[in-house]
Amino acid sequence: MKHNEKTTMVSERASVRCRLAVAAMLLVCASCEKRPPQAEPEGVVARIGGRVVTVDDIRAEALRRQAIHRPVLSKEKLLEHLLAEEALLLRAQRERLAEDPGIKQEIDRLLAMRLRGRALTDKLKSVAVSEEEIKKEYQRHINKYIRPALDRIAVLFLRVEKNASDEKKQQIHGRMAAALKQAEQLPEKNGFGSLAISCSDDQLSRYRGGDTGWIARGQSSARLPELALEVGRALAKGSMSDVLETGEGLYLVMKTDFRPCSTTAYEQVRGSLRHSLLADRRRSIEEQYLDECVQSAHPEINEDVLEGLKLDTMAEPAADEPGPILTGGLPVVAK
Repeated sequence: MKHNEKTTMVSERASVRCRLAVAAMLLVCASCEKRPPQAEPEGVVARIGGRVVTVDDIRAEALRRQAIHRPVLSKEKLLEHLLAEEALLLRAQRERLAEDPGIKQEIDRLLAMRLRGRALTDKLKSVAVSEEEIKKEYQRHINKYIRPALDRIAVLFLRVEKNASDEKKQQIHGRMAAALKQAEQLPEKNGFGSLAISCSDDQLSRYRGGDTGWIARGQSSARLPELALEVGRALAKGSMSDVLETGEGLYLVMKTDFRPCSTTAYEQVRGSLRHSLLADRRRSIEEQYLDECVQSAHPEINEDVLEGLKLDTMAEPAADEPGPILTGGLPVVAK
């Protein structure tokens, strides 16, 4: 089955569930009060269990299917579809499905969702931000868009143990001096190449020509001692240091590349900034509306019971749990 067919089938099932929930809600309301019989509507096409299907119902169903990109059906097939749905609703009524706590909960959520949509949809669509506001937001967070200068450094490293004999130290110095001469003969100063394999003890870089990657200005390196890092940054691109002696051993440093400090252009982030500002304003409108609804309902909270509530969850709430749905949090009510 193709993806779009699966999607439309899911949409169709969701629509049926939604309409069943609405119907169940209406059944609950109908059972609570007796209404006088109403005149039969015009254009009745079929009757089923005391209910009717009208011409307008069939037309509405055709438009609904068209809106969700479902296949166009003949009027006979549309009638079959509506009769099947009415039959399901009648059986749901006989089985008292509307009295099921889970169904009641779904109806409550559907009502809340529909009210929220009706009250807020137009307001949320009308939210806008000006070009000036987007630019101000960009300037307010300009540090976020500044990229520091970057240095790329390659090294040769020979370890010198603290308890090494003078003879051993001389041998290591001799190896590094020889490596320096070989490095000076390299046609391009973009790394030490295979020389790093034979003349470096740095396991992370020796098989990559001594490359240690990009290092941002103002940041230290867990891999390089401060002396090697400072000397490497001070070098011109494509140049090499003398042999450096540190507490760990000997280093030969080459600067293979450099990127100056730069700032992400406004045009590159304008879209994301606009989206963020719109989302913030829409969220604020929703929170204000929810606040008004809650405050007007005058809720009472038993804080002792809330405090003692333990949730049967597999994990604790996430550390980055979203902020309060209500701008002021839960209303404070005296015990």
